[in-house]
Amino acid sequence: MERKVLFRGFSEDKNGSDRIYYYGNWIKGKWVFGSPIYQDNYVMIRWWDSWEFKYQEELVLSDTVAQFTGRHDVKGEKIWEKDIIRASDNNGSLLGTVVWNENAAQFMIGSSPFGIGEFADFEMEVLGNIFSNHEL
Repeated sequence: MERKVLFRGFSEDKNGSDRIYYYGNWIKGKWVFGSPIYQDNYVMIRWWDSWEFKYQEELVLSDTVAQFTGRHDVKGEKIWEKDIIRASDNNGSLLGTVVWNENAAQFMIGSSPFGIGEFADFEMEVLGNIFSNHEL
């Protein structure tokens, strides 16, 4: 199985089709996918542009950078760090935000003592993320 290390971040753009709630304000922009490059107080996301046949870079809001967990939900959508998900089985469900736990060196659902990989038998559904769906 190939392991993909992917990241995303939000790039502010007044003509963008997406909106996020960022420090008390709704801003327009778009999600950018690639590898992060950390420089001083900002982050660039870099990706290979197959049309231009070169690497492209775009400035993103540093707080929005999130890593792909390697897991997909019941609809086949990627589960990202900072996503809000529901994990359900026959005994109930757990609603929480996907976070990286440095001490456990794994992605976790909220303050649950279990890593996201331990929810393999659960149906996981991405409900949104902490920026686009702050009301969850």
